[in-house]
Amino acid sequence: MLNYIHAELWRLFRQAGWAVLVLCCLFLAAAINVGTAAVCLIWEVSPVPISNALSVIDLLAPMLGAGLALMVYGLIFGDGYRCGAFKNAVSCGISRATLYAGKYLCAVLCCLFLLAGMCAAFLLTGFLLPGATAGEIAAAAVHLGWLTADCLPIWLGELAVIQAFYFFFCTSGPVMGAGFLFLLLSGWFIPQLPFAGSGDLYLPVWFFVIPQAELSAIQGKVWAVGTGYAAVFLAAGYLGFFRRELR
Repeated sequence: MLNYIHAELWRLFRQAGWAVLVLCCLFLAAAINVGTAAVCLIWEVSPVPISNALSVIDLLAPMLGAGLALMVYGLIFGDGYRCGAFKNAVSCGISRATLYAGKYLCAVLCCLFLLAGMCAAFLLTGFLLPGATAGEIAAAAVHLGWLTADCLPIWLGELAVIQAFYFFFCTSGPVMGAGFLFLLLSGWFIPQLPFAGSGDLYLPVWFFVIPQAELSAIQGKVWAVGTGYAAVFLAAGYLGFFRRELR
């Protein structure tokens, strides 16, 4: 398993698209503070608390995992099916379980790397804000830690859903279409379940709950929902891949 993950990461990091993705993520994270600082400079506003910029991070963070997952999986899968990479790997003795779990763990590691880089870029450029202090930056880092702890299970669930669709449809276009259809159908069906709080089982609802909630108070629920999605879709995706004929 470790050898397969290492090989996948080595192949991914050699792609030009990976370097572009890393630079874009760092730029977007830094742009929040740089843009805020530029506006404050023009309007001669000082000091500016970093909490103003953090409010933007709070809104974007829960759904950020889905965007990163789509881009990372697009690079990881590439032309794997068309070139027969999976068939060749299975023929060489690599099990389907290793292929499936390896792809998921590789995607998780890549997304965590990107998220860590974005957090670092955001915190370092926080000093560009007029009147920013080391204490404010430290408080922002603590807040980002709590936010990550709440968003991580949601991101893991999103990764599992997208991977299951990728193993079934193979290319990005159908994956995005299937994901959109899944959001619509599950958004209608799940709230109809005959028990209280069934709406909390709809994964995208947490995109809007997390930014407004007390982060330490919802960890139990968010981890139950996120890991539940991850377990269900990893199992379903692997079952489909296990029964699929590789060509």
